[in-house]
Amino acid sequence: MFLHLFIYSSAALAADLLPSPSSSTIVGTLAASAFAQELLLLHFHSIDHSGLEGHYHSLMEIVVATCLVSTAATVWFPASYVAAVVRSAAVALQGMWFVCMGLVLWGPKRLLPAGCAVNERALLCADGGAAASAAAAANVQFSWMVAGVAAITAAICLVPEGKEVEYRKLGNVGRNPGEGDGGGGVKIGQASCLICLEKGAADERGRAIKGSWK
Repeated sequence: MFLHLFIYSSAALAADLLPSPSSSTIVGTLAASAFAQELLLLHFHSIDHSGLEGHYHSLMEIVVATCLVSTAATVWFPASYVAAVVRSAAVALQGMWFVCMGLVLWGPKRLLPAGCAVNERALLCADGGAAASAAAAANVQFSWMVAGVAAITAAICLVPEGKEVEYRKLGNVGRNPGEGDGGGGVKIGQASCLICLEKGAADERGRAIKGSWK
């Protein structure tokens, strides 16, 4: 998986330094392949784990599958704002759930669910009731994280329009906004950046033009 991530990050850096018409498609496809391999590894890794640890891995598979689908959507629909936002939120949720898994499954013993203990590198619960309670607690943690990421994403997307911010590729540093590949900016949903909140710029220009006519 780390090899795929290295290939993707190297291709993304090269796409910024050496822009080409097909760079965003190639980088997006590599990102989708990295998520696909991660999902495959998690699936086979989860088969060997049962009980609470397997439940945490199953929830992680849902998040990684969302990352895979949303990344593939940005390749097919590079101008889709929704696909870019969902991918960004899914990647953030994946990182948060990884941290949660690490703290609960391999962290301090005081964070372990009641009635469960680590025995020979395996998390075991005393009985079925303790296992069911621990799984329910994991579901609550996952639900709260999804709600938190959704709330933060909505708050960011609904921020009042301010000064226009343009994303410029590394290969266009030092150029004027009108030079290079169309000013150096990128469309929403391209694989070069996870999320570009540039909406409203066209409306501002339109209002300025209408004001000059009056």
